Amino acid sequence: MATRAHTVPRFYLSNFVSPESERVKDPFAWVATISDGEIKRRAPRNLSIVRGFYDGPGCFEDANASLETHLSKIEWAAASAIKRFIALPRSSGGPVGPEIWRLLAWQAACTPGWLW
Repeated sequence: MATRAHTVPRFYLSNFVSPESERVKDPFAWVATISDGEIKRRAPRNLSIVRGFYDGPGCFEDANASLETHLSKIEWAAASAIKRFIALPRSSGGPVGPEIWRLLAWQAACTPGWLW
């Protein structure tokens, strides 16, 4: 059975939850379908999912390594770097950490809309 993969990290999607749902057990975001204009509530855990997207060999030295595990490490590092970056005063002009750029590069390479 194919794995359930997020093509956009859950930590990122969680930043778009509706303000009225931020403190409830199952927060949600409002999502619109472009083709028919339908608008509905969806939990971040159910957004940007493609089954089997990262399945298969990851081309790593270790045959048991997976692309999804590798990406989760990049996402974890980026989430921490983003929190540090947004905590800086706006006038500081602080640098964007390499963890953030790495995440953006992987997002460009691993987002279905950019691939097809």
